[in-house]
Amino acid sequence: MRKFTHKDIEEALGQGFEFQGIPPTEAMEVCVDTRILKEGDLFVGLKGGDKLEIAAKAAEKGARACVLSCECGLLPCYRVVDTVKALQDLAAYQRARVQIPMVAVTGSCGKTTTKNMLGSILGTLGETLVTKGNLNNEIGLPLTLLRLGEEYSCAVVEMGMNHKGEILALSRLARPEAAVITNIGSAHIEFLGSRENIAEAKGEIFRGVPPCGRVALPFECDFFEKLSGMAKHLGLEVISFGKGGDVEFRITKESGEGLRGELTTPAGKAEMTVPVLGGYNALNIAAAAAGSLALIPDIPLENLKKGLESVQGERLRNEIHRALGATFILDCYNANPDSLSASLGMLKDMPCEGRKIAFLGDMLEIGEKAREAHYAAGEKAGEFLDALFVIGENAEHYLAGAKAAGKGCFVEVCQIDDAAEKLAEYIKKDDLVLFKGSRANKLEDYFFALEK
Repeated sequence: MRKFTHKDIEEALGQGFEFQGIPPTEAMEVCVDTRILKEGDLFVGLKGGDKLEIAAKAAEKGARACVLSCECGLLPCYRVVDTVKALQDLAAYQRARVQIPMVAVTGSCGKTTTKNMLGSILGTLGETLVTKGNLNNEIGLPLTLLRLGEEYSCAVVEMGMNHKGEILALSRLARPEAAVITNIGSAHIEFLGSRENIAEAKGEIFRGVPPCGRVALPFECDFFEKLSGMAKHLGLEVISFGKGGDVEFRITKESGEGLRGELTTPAGKAEMTVPVLGGYNALNIAAAAAGSLALIPDIPLENLKKGLESVQGERLRNEIHRALGATFILDCYNANPDSLSASLGMLKDMPCEGRKIAFLGDMLEIGEKAREAHYAAGEKAGEFLDALFVIGENAEHYLAGAKAAGKGCFVEVCQIDDAAEKLAEYIKKDDLVLFKGSRANKLEDYFFALEK
């Protein structure tokens, strides 16, 4: 990570600041969280809370200067109107002075898995900067860009959104040489109204890619032609992935060890076992390989294989745990109709000596489609599950759908204070249990309660 001198900060912020105090003489790293702030850092106080109180904490911990939207007599201060904009300006400055190849990933679901796979592949070529966790928004992306430094040979950044225009701003900030759209689903349809609007919003990622850059798009997606046309209009080359595309991963065997299959690319084919669960990840594998080829067209096939076979998963995304003699799949990081359908499909196909059970929480940010989506998921679950435990505002819709399946699936509506107890009473040795819900549900807490 490259540090910022006083002159660097002046150039990054341009005319949009007023400096107060004595200019710092030493270079600084940027920090937005007083809990992890180090002595000598530049503290950027973002929106929320008492800024002067927060600045006092930063000064106490040894901050050398600060960026605030109010006056501060405690530290040398770069006073701005909007501290989030200032953070983005600093990130843009960092991106401009650390010119390394970068690929950006977005999509309705699968983007974090694809991001991690891309990072693993590109990591076989040299040190690679990869977005941590879910730092993919107007604050998270700048924080990722601020980590850029000469120690990295390339970078993989994730871009999320809720509203139209957000991906456009993020892509123009990062200016990636290549981009990947994993798919177009119904996540965030509450804010965008239709899948066509979602496709257009995801396509904004092309705007930050320079002419003659490359983008990887899902070939089977019903918006492939629309997205491909948008990209080509901007002078970008399209690499398709998925069944029938330029890059495809065909599964030959699924097991608890992962997916065994053949990766087909314009450069040739390779057999491999990728340590991820769920047949739906075949598309993410192909997306990661296509994204790598979009960024580095001559990347050797052996590097694709090595990277994919050594990929490490993200916390709370298909984590395998053992408790009560049963096997648990914790996929609690997020949920939308597409990802939940995929997870239920994975659970249905997985071998199991005992019963198959799911514990489902609310899917959020799907607006007026919530009742229909939860009903459909409950119906799909009820067709093959032995038992379904549900919690949240949409629990009754899950229940109605499962009963409509008419297959005799046991369904239990849980409350916050009794869910763990009900699960513990029901689950037996050799059962296979899926926990799936949006992040706000924090379903993992119920699993960890079972372990106590």
